[in-house]
Amino acid sequence: MNFQRIWLPAVLLLLVPVLVLAGGCEEDEGPTGPYGEAAGLAYLGYEDASRHLPVCVTCHTDNTYGWRNTAHAGALNTLYESGHAASYCLPCHTVGWDTTDGIYGADDAWTAASADTTRLADVQCESCHGPASQHNSLGATVTELLVPDDAELWDAELCGVCHEGTHHPYYSEWEDSAHAGSLAGAGGMVATNPECAYCHVAQSFEDFVRTGDTDFVPDEQMPITCQACHTAHSKDNPGQLRLPLGENILCAKCHNAEGSVPGDAVHHATWEVFTGELDFGSGLNGYPSETYVNSTHTTLLAEESCVACHVFKTPYVSELEPAGTGHTFEPKVVSCQGCHPTAVDFDVYGVQTATQALIDALQAEIDAAGATDQATLSYQRALFVLEAAESEGSLGVHNTDYIQKLLQDAIDDFTPTGG
Repeated sequence: MNFQRIWLPAVLLLLVPVLVLAGGCEEDEGPTGPYGEAAGLAYLGYEDASRHLPVCVTCHTDNTYGWRNTAHAGALNTLYESGHAASYCLPCHTVGWDTTDGIYGADDAWTAASADTTRLADVQCESCHGPASQHNSLGATVTELLVPDDAELWDAELCGVCHEGTHHPYYSEWEDSAHAGSLAGAGGMVATNPECAYCHVAQSFEDFVRTGDTDFVPDEQMPITCQACHTAHSKDNPGQLRLPLGENILCAKCHNAEGSVPGDAVHHATWEVFTGELDFGSGLNGYPSETYVNSTHTTLLAEESCVACHVFKTPYVSELEPAGTGHTFEPKVVSCQGCHPTAVDFDVYGVQTATQALIDALQAEIDAAGATDQATLSYQRALFVLEAAESEGSLGVHNTDYIQKLLQDAIDDFTPTGG
């Protein structure tokens, strides 16, 4: 997919455009811009550059005013103040820089001595949605604007045009992540099955987060891209995330046990194990009459939780030692070393070794169970704990005290007879 055709600098600070350019204008009443209709497609840019108000504000007020608070709204000034501004930086800090098409983008303005370059400064609406000179005046087939239903607007490459390189390799790291392959599960069925799509398809996930609905499946599905978690139109949350950090963290929307209880299969219990809230029914988070406490990771990382380790950033050192953005979402040992300076792997204090030994012991009991054993509540609870411990993904690192006690309690509670 080639986004350089019309809007090369399409990007949003680790985020992206997602909602917008939908209603508001009437047919044949859209803006034509400073070049007039005869010029064909053209970028309009700012209506008022001093106030960071793109022409789109006339109809798309809420999204425009939200965008004004983001880093994209000051992208060119940030470049100038960086101390290392260069001409090759301009395509990602202006609107419509595209030397292959003369459609009055920033490159055309910069080469015209009399042009007003401030009008096309920063990463504006048109950087991602396309040139808007004839928006609604000659019909959607002419304007070629990207709107929320267009799969191109959900493609990670839209952001990756600029958010890439050794100084900020967001796109290439994302390509190596499991999110990039989220459509491949179950032979691709997860992309079209509503029971799966809201956690495997970018458009479905955004709809789920925004509305709570789990039944939307778009015609052309995109994997979990930048746009699924980030929004271009608001800086209300850190990193322009769709939800704040803390209890209502985005990761927990999918990385959870999906309401399973003993007797159900456990899909992935990462969030419930991290918070110490596996559902044993009757308001219990573990075995009756047992008391459970959370480990230091849960209590100290409550606000940042997942991102503290899974989106851990490292600085640029050289071309051979590029920066790390954390967008493979795989934790690095260096993320542990702030608290555990001698850590060389994740098995700090033997936590993973001890957890694996408990899992192996419980697995042996499960393997020894007969048909009669499998009909008991003790077996169902033991299997539930085993699947939770295996699916939470960290071998006890997420919440050591909680999961290790659960495993030990399961071993003690269930004694297979083989019957």
